[in-house]
Amino acid sequence: HLGEKSFYHLCEETDFPFIASHSDSFSINPHVRNLKDEQIKIIVKRKGLIGLNFYNKFLGEGNAIEMLIKHADYILNLGGEDVLCMGSDFDGCSIDEELKGIEKMENLYSVFNKHFGVKLTDKIFYENANEYLLNK
Repeated sequence: HLGEKSFYHLCEETDFPFIASHSDSFSINPHVRNLKDEQIKIIVKRKGLIGLNFYNKFLGEGNAIEMLIKHADYILNLGGEDVLCMGSDFDGCSIDEELKGIEKMENLYSVFNKHFGVKLTDKIFYENANEYLLNK
């Protein structure tokens, strides 16, 4: 939940690979809590994690799953293949019905698999987070 100024302060204080547990791309939707390109690149360089957020206000206008794919594509194009994961934010914010609840993840996995392929989808859905948690 760090703002941009606090993000850079954290970067000055440590070189540890930290987690933006539920954030999307500011370039796709300019919400103050979304990550700007430079922030994404820092997390990628440090081998941290970026958890995709399902919150409507972070995703932006449009179909929620399509917007989630846009955010994922954008972060991946900035080098995020090994740091992108699911962050959801199921606890207390507005999430479209097609994403709301763990029971919707099977369908979301299927959509991601069709768009990204099984190898990258597995990295995003569990392998990147598992790798981070086991090795940090």
